[in-house]
Amino acid sequence: MTHASTPMNVRHTVRSDSHALEIGLGAAGIIAALLGQAIAPGRAGNVTLMMWDFNRNNIAAGWGYGLFVAAGLLLATAFGLYATRTVRRDHRWTAGVVVAASLGVLAAAGAAGVAVVWLF
Repeated sequence: MTHASTPMNVRHTVRSDSHALEIGLGAAGIIAALLGQAIAPGRAGNVTLMMWDFNRNNIAAGWGYGLFVAAGLLLATAFGLYATRTVRRDHRWTAGVVVAASLGVLAAAGAAGVAVVWLF
């Protein structure tokens, strides 16, 4: 997009400082973790999600483990995107970036750990 006072060979780029993608992925990861905890294997009784009532004994153990793995991957992606965007914006590693990157690595390690337990 050019303006009357802008030469034709100059490009304007619009950068968004919004962290909506990271927040959305993080929220989805938290929701997946909560659902995984709600239907985790080894508990008896019923669980009500939204308006549906499920018997925990009839749900395969894979649902709980799968949701924990998905939650770890979503949270790792969200923390990684936040750290990457913040470093690119600020051009330096701040304490928030180090914490976000560390949490992303821990979330990925947790997802890998649950996947190993799930598979074996």
